[in-house]
Amino acid sequence: FIKPHSLVQSIIKYFKSSQLKQNIAIINLIKPDSIILADKHMLIVIIRNILSNSLKYSQIGEIKIELVQETNETLISIIDDGIGIESEKLKTIFGTEEVDWSAPLLIGQNYI
Repeated sequence: FIKPHSLVQSIIKYFKSSQLKQNIAIINLIKPDSIILADKHMLIVIIRNILSNSLKYSQIGEIKIELVQETNETLISIIDDGIGIESEKLKTIFGTEEVDWSAPLLIGQNYI
């Protein structure tokens, strides 16, 4: 079991210098008492990669990290003020013309 609030806090510390240089606030909105069952190392890699991209493509503003737990699933959201991905590049990245951003990201048959 993992305490995602603590995990995210440690990842935020990793990005502290980038965050200060760019004047971007990374806000951990995950409740401190939350507990999830997940692969800790994979979760670190995924969150670090997404935060890295968020910082790379955001000029100023906030990056918020949220967690929603339901009966059989947990959703971690990373929301930024970045420019987003051009629709033409979405086709290349995801191999489709339409991407349902409201659906959970599926990697290796496991929801993230």
